[in-house]
Amino acid sequence: MLICSRILHGLSSSILYTVGLAVLVDTVGKDEVGKWMGTAMSCNNIGMVISPMVGGTVYDRAGRYRAGKFAVFAIMIGLGAFDIILRVLMNEPPKKNPTNAVTTGAAASSETLEEKLKTQLSTTVIPDHPTNDADTANILLFSTTPQQQARFPGILTLLRSPRLLAAMYGIFINECLVASLCSILPLFVQKTFSWTALPAGLLFLCIAIPAFGGPIAGCLSDRFGARWVAASGFCVTAPLLVLLRLVDHDSSPQKVLLCALLTMVGTGLVFFLSPLGAECSFVAEDVSASTGLDLYASSFSLMNCSLAAAGLLGPLAAGGLMDGVGWNWTTVVMGLSCASGVVPCVLATGGRRGRFTDGSDSA
Repeated sequence: MLICSRILHGLSSSILYTVGLAVLVDTVGKDEVGKWMGTAMSCNNIGMVISPMVGGTVYDRAGRYRAGKFAVFAIMIGLGAFDIILRVLMNEPPKKNPTNAVTTGAAASSETLEEKLKTQLSTTVIPDHPTNDADTANILLFSTTPQQQARFPGILTLLRSPRLLAAMYGIFINECLVASLCSILPLFVQKTFSWTALPAGLLFLCIAIPAFGGPIAGCLSDRFGARWVAASGFCVTAPLLVLLRLVDHDSSPQKVLLCALLTMVGTGLVFFLSPLGAECSFVAEDVSASTGLDLYASSFSLMNCSLAAAGLLGPLAAGGLMDGVGWNWTTVVMGLSCASGVVPCVLATGGRRGRFTDGSDSA
């Protein structure tokens, strides 16, 4: 029962996450995608870090076993109901037409679907025998079939984009690091500082609070481009993760050092998560314009796949390393993993909007 419920929970979460990001991109202007994508991605990290602390605290305070479970599930049901109400009240923006993308700085005029059909019918050789309504319906049906059949090749085009692959890898690394810290930090502080669940949970505020700087990282990405903002985030975060190995005994200075390092790590994570999240939107925009398909949701679903894979592999790898080689070498591996994101980010991630095409960017 628990496994089935978790599968359904993951399925519903992925759908809501993908649709939510697609609606966000349709709502905000192109010049503000980075800022608002940074906000959305930061909220995801904040929820991921804060929720174990809240759930554990409520479970302990409400009493273990049946009473604690009821209190935790009541909070989950309440949040789900509130989310449903907000989605019902939301005014969905009109759907974008990817073929109307700006190509030369001026808005390109396009024909409506009715005009296109009239043009197609006027240039079609009319048979000698009269047509009926069924024939007309068949013409309209087959005129829309190629675009429907081209959606899967459109997803393959997304996967062939070096920019999207680099963004997905960077997001995978970010989620791996967050999930790894969530899995091994409580064990480490319990063993080193003899902390209980509450102070161990409060420690995650050091990672969660800097996530509120996501809009700032997004604004920098909109202004200077995702490439160097994200690369700077990787370069800053990697050595900070390695420096966590300096915390190795129980003392007040060591506790302060751990909190300070985690705060800086949380700040660095934001500065490559937000730009890369916006990069997925920009890749979808460019590919949609070239294929005539709306691939925003497809792009975000691929990004969600990388998040799910990281949420699965991160804790497993970190837990195995913690048991096998200890805290010191686990921090080194996390630092090297973070540093591995610099190369694809610099080589493939796009620069300032308007100066690059898919797969290449002017220096």
